[in-house]
Formats: sequence, structure tokens, C-alpha cells
Amino acid sequence: MNYRFTCNFSVLLSTVFFLIACSWSEIIDTDYFIREIKSVETLKGPIKDLDVYCYPGGSRPLYALWKSVYVELKVVPKDYSLLLAENHSEVVRLYQEQQGSWLPLLPWQQTFISLPAFDSYCFGIATKYGYELQVFIRNVNYWRVLQLIGGLFVFLSAPSFSRNVFFFYATGVSFGVIASLLIIVFVLSRLVPKKAGAYTVMLFGWSLVLYSLQLVWNNIRDITQKYHVVLLGYITVASLISFAVCYRYGPVTDYRSLNLIQWTLQLISLVSIFYSSELREVSTAIIIVILIVYNIPKSWIAKAKTLWLRKFPPKVKLLTEAEYIQQASEETRKALEALRTYCESPNCSPWKLTCRLKDPVRFARFIEGESHLSDQEILEYDSDSLYAGLTGMLTGRRRQR
Repeated sequence: MNYRFTCNFSVLLSTVFFLIACSWSEIIDTDYFIREIKSVETLKGPIKDLDVYCYPGGSRPLYALWKSVYVELKVVPKDYSLLLAENHSEVVRLYQEQQGSWLPLLPWQQTFISLPAFDSYCFGIATKYGYELQVFIRNVNYWRVLQLIGGLFVFLSAPSFSRNVFFFYATGVSFGVIASLLIIVFVLSRLVPKKAGAYTVMLFGWSLVLYSLQLVWNNIRDITQKYHVVLLGYITVASLISFAVCYRYGPVTDYRSLNLIQWTLQLISLVSIFYSSELREVSTAIIIVILIVYNIPKSWIAKAKTLWLRKFPPKVKLLTEAEYIQQASEETRKALEALRTYCESPNCSPWKLTCRLKDPVRFARFIEGESHLSDQEILEYDSDSLYAGLTGMLTGRRRQR
């Protein structure tokens, strides 16, 4: 039995190698057309069997920190092959290998192509059906700006995030929903015959896997529309199970584990900052500055702040007499409102408060909304203010004389 299986396997491998050798030995002439992309425009095809589009790149100024170039297929052909390479000759070579191969790899079809903003790059479209693509060149990609700001925010907030209970449960539930897909993959792998699955992987390998993922990604919108109830039920069940597991073990309390979570978040944020711009030199410099500033001792910052305040003391603005009276009246009103609110709240003990007052009736009237001053106190205050004003005027006249 083993001898027979070995012979069949050897014959199969020999056949595969023979077909690959035949595909390498065959040379096919290719009728292709090269077009250079220079600006924002809309292009239509096909023109030849293979249409090659090349972006020449450009200079790397600092103001183009968040520049991005991408191409989107507005009219998608029924059947097409997309080939990506650094130059047009490489695109043509890939096309010839694909056409001349007896076992062609399954094409990776996508409708969105991201191009390097500063380096030359080419892509080819091989199809017999009509298509339309649009080129976009953005000097400032706001998504990349948000990516930089978000990475900086996560880096600075990582110590609090790693010790936050809500963040623990949200991350645990999200990870549980995503990780539960591995269970589905494992169950499906058990249903596939071993020999057929092995032969399929041997012949097509990752090309088949990537093509399957692409089909799922392209049809994810249809899946969410047609099977939204099933999808919602799956997410709900997986979320409840993940929440139960997180609740069973509770948040992380170990000091070293918390540090590992914090460092992981900061590493992810630094990677996000690094890829927020295609000017890798600038993004690397930003990361170095962040790390230096973040690791400066707090005592040094306090000393620098003290020296700065001594050398450049802040200017103090003095209040006029009218501003002083207005501010005093406003603060007094706020304090009295706060006292009235506290006395009306359940936290206040009215009997203990009554025992400490000299005039409980007057205080009760104040709580009910009356003024905290009596008529006699107001008259005395006005008399004292008038006397102080007259005294100041007489003193000023004597000094003038």
C-alpha cells in the first residue's frame, strides 16, 4: 500500500514539474501599451491585450509629508488580471509568465490600488472587457494625519489604557469575536478530505488561499445585507462568551503584565506613526523625538519650568476697583447658592445645623430664597461706604492743596 502511494505521488510530481518546464520554455509575444500617469485624470480601456500604467514618482519635499497616490477602478471589467511591479518590463514579464503557464496562479483582483507617492511604480490590466479607472493624487491625506494623531494619542494614553477596566473588556470581547473565526476554520478543515486538500495546497498553495480571501472580502457587503441576522447572532454569541471569559478571570492586576500590555500598545502606536507617511525619514525622526521627550525625567522638566518662570515671569494684571467689586459680588452669589443647595440636599443634617446657629429662623428664610442680609445690615454697609468715600475725597483735596 505504501509502495503504491509513493509511486502515484512520484508520478504526480513528475507531471507537475514537466508542465512547469513546458511553461517556462514557451515564449509568447505580448501586445501591450504603456501610459504614464502624471495628474488626476480618468482613463478608459482596454487599448491592447495588456495596458500598462506607470507613475513616475517625484521629489520628496517636506510639505508633502502626507501625500498619497491611488487608483480606483470605477468600471470593473467582468474578467481581468491585475499585475503590479516596479517597472513596465517587469509587468510584461509577469503577464507572459501568466499567459504561458499551464498551471496559472489564480489572479488577485482588486479595485483599489495604492501607489508609492515618491517612487516610480507600474501596474498592468489585462482584459478584453471595457473598464474605467480614476487617478487620485492628494497632497494631504487626512486619514494619514488622523493616523499620526491617533498613534500619538495611543502612545501617551497607553499607561491609563492598560489599567482601564473598560478597555480590558472591550479588547477582550473584540479579540474573542475575531479569534472565534479560527474555530470555524478548524471545523471546516476537519471536513475536507486529507488527500484532496493536500493535493490542492500542493498545486495552488497560497494563491488559492488568497483568492478565497479576496472572494470573501468582495462579497462581504452581500453577506452583511443578505445574512445580517445570522451575522448579528454570531457576533452576539461570540461577544457574550468572550465577556463571560473576561469576567471569569477579571482584569489584569500583575504589575509586569500591565507593563507588557502598555509596551505592546505603545509599539503598535509607533508602527502606526511610522506608516502614517511615506517620508520614512520624517516619520522616524518624529518617533525618535517622541521617545526622547517621553523618557525625560520629570525632575528635569520641573527644573526647566522653574528656570523659565524665573527668567520670564508671567505678567500679573491688576483689577480696577469696579472689577474688584463686580468679581466679589459674583463670587459671593455663587458661594451662597452652593450653601443653599447643600442645605437642601440629603447630605445636610438640619438638626445638627440648627443647634449651631444663633438665629435659625433667619437662616431658614435664607434657605427659602430671602436675602442673607437684613435691612439694618444693608443700611450700615451703605453708611460706612458713604463715609469712606467722603473721607477719601477730603483726604485727596488736602493732599492737592
